[in-house]
Amino acid sequence: GSYQEKLKKVDIPLIERNECQNRLRASKLGKYFQLHKSFLCAGGEASKDTCIGDGGGPLVCPTATGQFIQ
Repeated sequence: GSYQEKLKKVDIPLIERNECQNRLRASKLGKYFQLHKSFLCAGGEASKDTCIGDGGGPLVCPTATGQFIQ
């Protein structure tokens, strides 16, 4: 396939850890799924997602000083 030459971004909210784990437990992962403590979740808004092939791309958050953390 072809690759997009213009970088795009989407603003998505972070999801609280317990809510994220509960959503994942309701999926095929099952009720005993344990979200690793080093993971965080974001998203959950309709029509906002990564593009096909972009899964695993960086998630960055702005700080109060205008810098970004990954």
